[in-house]
Amino acid sequence: MNRNTRATPCRVTCRRWFWALALVMVFLLHQDCWNWARVRPLVLGVLPVGLAYHAAYALGCSVLMALLVRFAWPQNLGETALPDRAEPTGSSAATNGPSTAP
Repeated sequence: MNRNTRATPCRVTCRRWFWALALVMVFLLHQDCWNWARVRPLVLGVLPVGLAYHAAYALGCSVLMALLVRFAWPQNLGETALPDRAEPTGSSAATNGPSTAP
């Protein structure tokens, strides 16, 4: 999908609702009340089920964040926050380098 194409207002609204719903679902999945009192079964023979759940949850959060950055990040955010600054003419590394004076 080309990110430079303009989306209709309905598509933009649907995308925002999708990402908002995904974030709410991740928040609700974090409250794993079904694993609070369980120690057994051990996952891979070592990890309690609650710890294994949170390890998988952390990986899932990482994937969701990567998807949010890739598909939901505002395109003009970098343009407004960091305007282009031209390098002053006549400057060189020798004049901007660290000073050698004690």
